[in-house]
Amino acid sequence: MLVVAPKSVLPSWYTTFIQYTHLEGKNITLEESSERLEKAMAAQVNDLDSEVAVVLVAYDLVRIAYTDTHEEVEDPNDRRRKIWRLKNDGKRPLPSLFQWVKQHNDRLVVSFDESHHRLKNHDSKTNIAHTAMMRMAPNSMGVLTSGTACCNRPTDLMAQIRAIGDTNFCDVDDWYPDKRDHKIVSTAAVNYFRERMVSIPGTVLKLPKMHQVLIEPVVSSDPLIQWDIYQGYVDDAREAAVLKSSQSEKARSEKSVELISLLRKLDLMLIHPGLARIDAKTLRLKESSHLLDQMAQNPTVYLKAAMDVVLHAFQRDERSMIITSESVITLLLIERVVQHALHAKGLTTKGYLYEGKLDMASRLKMQYEFCDAANAPVEANPTTMHIMYLSMHAGANGITILGPKTMLKIPPGGFNPATSRQVDKRFHRIGVQHEVNVVTLRVRGSAAHAIATVNEDKRYLSDLTTNLNTLGDDDGESFECSRLTLEDNIPWKVKGTYAQNLWSFNPTTHQLDPPPSS
Repeated sequence: MLVVAPKSVLPSWYTTFIQYTHLEGKNITLEESSERLEKAMAAQVNDLDSEVAVVLVAYDLVRIAYTDTHEEVEDPNDRRRKIWRLKNDGKRPLPSLFQWVKQHNDRLVVSFDESHHRLKNHDSKTNIAHTAMMRMAPNSMGVLTSGTACCNRPTDLMAQIRAIGDTNFCDVDDWYPDKRDHKIVSTAAVNYFRERMVSIPGTVLKLPKMHQVLIEPVVSSDPLIQWDIYQGYVDDAREAAVLKSSQSEKARSEKSVELISLLRKLDLMLIHPGLARIDAKTLRLKESSHLLDQMAQNPTVYLKAAMDVVLHAFQRDERSMIITSESVITLLLIERVVQHALHAKGLTTKGYLYEGKLDMASRLKMQYEFCDAANAPVEANPTTMHIMYLSMHAGANGITILGPKTMLKIPPGGFNPATSRQVDKRFHRIGVQHEVNVVTLRVRGSAAHAIATVNEDKRYLSDLTTNLNTLGDDDGESFECSRLTLEDNIPWKVKGTYAQNLWSFNPTTHQLDPPPSS
């Protein structure tokens, strides 16, 4: 079996195979570097008596193995196109991983874990590499994929299908009946995906209930926020969202990057203006730690609301919780706010910062330490609150955190609604013994509010495609997706753009006002 997964998830796969199968360590190959992977796979290709039954590999290592041995050249049949071929005029040997896949072609099962994160870009090197690898196994016994089918746009679906070897319906334009209007999706394209997937209904897995709670702090009267600067960012974001037909793809891409940066600044400014004013890299320097301390000692309305959530959890006899954000520097600031607030009440806290810089061993160690504390009785932690500060990028997959009853979500959040769902599942999964609360702290009319509104469109299309909504004609118990019977094509961009959902600050009323069209 070949399992391709994000690097952070591979240790969980390893321990699962050891725990639930008869396999031992010698039967599993797991390497973190491309050099060690190439060496290990070369040894297996040459050893017909190898005891290895499972190979665990990261998406990035598949891409590196491919690009190290292949080069992009001009298509001799069409000079406007580029193709990939083996280096040295096609004489370079295939990567050993690809040779191993080819060697086990007729008895291989392949699993793509969290493929919605890594295989969503149709023409990326990662997708091209995985497509090439799957061509080595045309007679494989099966391909499994996990994760959300659609992240940001309909073409994510086709990218995943292409990567696992199905090229029958992979023209990006086939998703849109009108090539000039990407707000309408083809019913035929959605049905193509539904007919090729197996959907496991929610009735198969019954867990204690997850409660979603939205808290909207009223920050418009916060004296710490410089509202003229905030409104300037809003105006700049709206300008960056305006794309002209005469602009080149490069210019459009630059404006998109600018828009994302401005949306991030708007969220950070509401949490604390200092986060938007000072570069994150500067704030992370040891010699700059006093800047975060100064912000923590002078908290905004937003930070006070976050602290209230922590205190309420403590008063409910909870001695552990998760606080998550895409911004690590925001997590570091909130950690300091929590420390100051609990210390003032004679309490203590222990923080666990789970971020992308941690290697596999450090991630596992932190996970086990936190879970041990989270599952200890209240008597063992009478005055201490254990908090995992979870980076959404690092913690969206590959980690199981059973024990805490509360998760607090802090902006900036993801432009991809699948990431938010994945983070929720870190502590609401098989083994959870109690109901859990996911508390989202979001200012109405903020950038986080605008992103969440647009994400409703993305979530709708994802649910529609994977049979999780009421537009189909399913009974909710089937393991197969039925065809949609809708005669018309599907409108999905109905909520507007990020910029259209941003609210403006009214200096007269000192309120955030919705745009006229809302």
